[in-house]
Amino acid sequence: MNMDFRPFAPKKRCVLLFSDECTSIDRLPTVDAFRVLYQCVIALRLLFCAGWVHRDVSVGNVLAIKDPNGTWKVKLADLEYAKKFENGTATADPKTGTPYFMAHEILGHDYIIRGKTVEEEIITSLDLQTNTPETPAPAPVRHNFQHDLECLF
Repeated sequence: MNMDFRPFAPKKRCVLLFSDECTSIDRLPTVDAFRVLYQCVIALRLLFCAGWVHRDVSVGNVLAIKDPNGTWKVKLADLEYAKKFENGTATADPKTGTPYFMAHEILGHDYIIRGKTVEEEIITSLDLQTNTPETPAPAPVRHNFQHDLECLF
């Protein structure tokens, strides 16, 4: 029996109550929903500028609240899967987000377009010259700001 799987840490259930009554964006008229989504892009950008990615942007986590003027404001909720974004190593963490709203690259565990670094180009050209077909294994996909944005579309 092959027991080669990744163990998961026990999940902690957290309940967050807002003092405001929020509405899911799928309940808003189209124009209002787009205004709230635009605000969500700003919130995700600020989160990324602070060095974090949300990793679970979905219809249940982008909430709207109507202010006294009658305009809708975004409330980005559920930071349970948020993670510090650092240049360097990637983690192949399978616990990221709501499947229907996950970015294609995250679901497929591979980049759609993978650019080559100068070092990879040199290795490839040397491999072609020596007729060795070995190429280094690609690095795992890292969840980034673009993946958070893709969840909005």
